[in-house]
Amino acid sequence: MDIKEYIQSGIIEQYVLGLADAVEAAELEQLRNEYPELDEAILTFEKEFETYSLQNPVTPPVFIKTAIEKQLFGEMMHKLLFR
Repeated sequence: MDIKEYIQSGIIEQYVLGLADAVEAAELEQLRNEYPELDEAILTFEKEFETYSLQNPVTPPVFIKTAIEKQLFGEMMHKLLFR
């Protein structure tokens, strides 16, 4: 197997972002034991993604905060009323 080609295929990004299907993830997990380069590629992408995310934050729309607050308030009231 050409491990460099495998890394460049995009599987690392899919795996880290949780987009790889079960078969792809299992294959990658198995290959990690054979190829230390995969661990390095995974760590590198995780660090790059974290850095990018911190430098380019996305503020969610206000309606999302309101929806979360409503849900939390509803759950809190339910717990208080139905102990």
